[in-house]
Amino acid sequence: MHSRLLLIAGAPFIMADGPPPRLHTWLVEHPIARSQTVNLNLVRARVREVRHRGGSLTIKISALRARLVESVQIHVERDSRGVRVFDTYPSLSSLSVDECVPHDDPRGAFWRSDVVFDVLISAPLGVVIQVHVMDPKP
Repeated sequence: MHSRLLLIAGAPFIMADGPPPRLHTWLVEHPIARSQTVNLNLVRARVREVRHRGGSLTIKISALRARLVESVQIHVERDSRGVRVFDTYPSLSSLSVDECVPHDDPRGAFWRSDVVFDVLISAPLGVVIQVHVMDPKP
């Protein structure tokens, strides 16, 4: 069974209580088995991992308002192998006059956004966490 959830910056899935008005926060909570994998694939991010004994997977993703942050989407896909989290950005218009810019990237026009995500992954011991960040930030 495969399920998919779309989290949009303008309408977050769960908003943390009392965040600063310029902060967008997404929270993913999911039961996970030790044999499953978490795959995080983002363009720009700072990622921290915390391990604990048993329990659920929690992924907290936040971003300060940046250029085009309202249009950035966070996707969560769940299946028998685990959880996959990735970002997408608005596509360029076919009428865009930008030169030497690919128009068919499946992730969208990520180079037009300066959003940097802060990610905290809290997972049980034994769960494999794979992190792929195109432009890692310290």
